[in-house]
Amino acid sequence: MQRARFIRWLILCLALAGLGGIFYAQQVLQRWAHAPMLQEKETLVTLRPGMGLSALAIEAEIQGLVSRGFWITLYVRIYKNFRKFQAGPYRVLPGMSLDALLEDMQQGRTYHPLVLEFSIPEGYAAAQILARMEGLGIVQTGIASDPTFIRSLGIEATSLEGFLYPATYRFYDQLPTETQALSRMVGEFFSRLPEDYGAQIEALGLTLVQAVNMASLIEHEAFVEAEKPQISEVIWTRYQRKISLGIDATLLYGMPEGTTITTAALHNRENLYNTRVHIGLPPTPICSPSTSSLAAVLHPTKEGWLYYVLIPDGSKRHVFSRTLHEHNQHVKTLVQEQKRQRQRLRNGETGISTGKKKDIK
Repeated sequence: MQRARFIRWLILCLALAGLGGIFYAQQVLQRWAHAPMLQEKETLVTLRPGMGLSALAIEAEIQGLVSRGFWITLYVRIYKNFRKFQAGPYRVLPGMSLDALLEDMQQGRTYHPLVLEFSIPEGYAAAQILARMEGLGIVQTGIASDPTFIRSLGIEATSLEGFLYPATYRFYDQLPTETQALSRMVGEFFSRLPEDYGAQIEALGLTLVQAVNMASLIEHEAFVEAEKPQISEVIWTRYQRKISLGIDATLLYGMPEGTTITTAALHNRENLYNTRVHIGLPPTPICSPSTSSLAAVLHPTKEGWLYYVLIPDGSKRHVFSRTLHEHNQHVKTLVQEQKRQRQRLRNGETGISTGKKKDIK
């Protein structure tokens, strides 16, 4: 009887010791998996499609992440679900634990290196955007002027002008092609359109291309965000009354790069972008408008503005007028101030910039 009792006690002790040993081993394994791995530099580990757990453990050992890959196999079988691991590259940073890496693999948090980031400023023309892309190594193929490609993007126009949204773009893994970059910018444009934009511009009697065209003029003319609705009113009023828009930015758009406006250029009818002699909107937009400029097309002020010209105080704001007489007085003030500025510069004094933007007449 005593012998049987002793055996039962001995078995219980051994069982408890075994459980204690297992618990201790699990604690050691947990501490090991949550401690920083061995590598001192950033490393990339790739879980290839069809790769087994043992192969992954060997790869980690070869990469110098751990000294024994066997422990990875054991840890995953106890604490992770290898069937949920997702193939792809994973970044291992110095000080990172094995558990964190395995959790990334289980959650599919693959690493995609940023290979290119660039920004398109508001008011950039398509030619400037394409030049920037080329400077960044994106090979130009001429696809930007391909009618089939343009239509495939949902644009019923002869060019992408105005539809390449000004924003910051990031590309991962590999350098984008021209087609990929342009498609991304056009997609951004459509995602940034004000809500129900198509229906609203249709109610105003405009097509999407005409609205973008008008928005590009607002973008180019407005230095100050708050003035966009006022400038929109001037453009709308002149457009509806079939008065020439008189925007020199469109005139310059239709001229060779680097040229200046001359008296002959002001009267040149061969320049289809010369809105001093041609009534209505220019043939295409002249730059990439922002969302606020697109919205300004929908919401012009209703103050009777028909003219505007820069205020000669360096603020880049405009003064708006309802009559030509009032406008001419403001233009006279601007011209006089410009003359004074030039005289101050000749005298070596510091002047206030009155801007390069021409007045609407």
